[in-house]
Amino acid sequence: MLRKLESALGWPAGWLDEPAAWARTPEGVRRQVERSSEAARRLRAILAEAASGSGSDRVRAGSVRGTLDGLYASGELRRLVDAVDPLGSALRGPGLDSVFPASLPHEVPLINRVVAGYPTEFTDLGYPARVADEYVRVPDLADPDAFAARVVGDSMSPDYREGDVVVFSPAKAVRDGCDCFARLEPDQTTTFKRVFFETDGDGAERIRLQPLNASYPPTVLPRSEVAGLYRAVSVVRTLPDG
Repeated sequence: MLRKLESALGWPAGWLDEPAAWARTPEGVRRQVERSSEAARRLRAILAEAASGSGSDRVRAGSVRGTLDGLYASGELRRLVDAVDPLGSALRGPGLDSVFPASLPHEVPLINRVVAGYPTEFTDLGYPARVADEYVRVPDLADPDAFAARVVGDSMSPDYREGDVVVFSPAKAVRDGCDCFARLEPDQTTTFKRVFFETDGDGAERIRLQPLNASYPPTVLPRSEVAGLYRAVSVVRTLPDG
């Protein structure tokens, strides 16, 4: 019917789709959208009026800032923002964050691999930081420098299996017993191990890289030979078919 109406009136095909969808929208939703649109127009008009009050960019910026300060102090800014985004306002209410998480899952780059066995040459395929061909979606992680790596080998079994994707966060503190992506000097090899901090008889700091699989021996290195430790924060595992 819409196509016939558009053809009879000489309008482009699809021109009536949006009005028709709007007509089918429940009344309560339409009222809320109209309130949000009106609040957005009101806020835009206030800011446009403040910005047009002078010919100087600096003064215009000051006028906008002053207007926002006044709106904030009066509570009008919060009212307008809540009207524009009523769902976001509700999710920010006390006690609701755990029920309705408002943040989207963070995507972290999946780098080449990390060997859960003996240290081996590592490559990030030459990509710049935070860039990769593939990404992993991780909820409840806000570290922009987090990365993920696919496990190769079985030295961290049974907790981690070959093929698991482990997410590491440089922002997380590393303590005794943490499972870490370890970057080693001087040749930039890497491995995935449980980390323990120790001192020798002379008081020199050492780091023990401990496999979870008893078939593999631990590696003990001077602290200076460990270029970086990045704590594991989550693991993504594909379940077998069937």
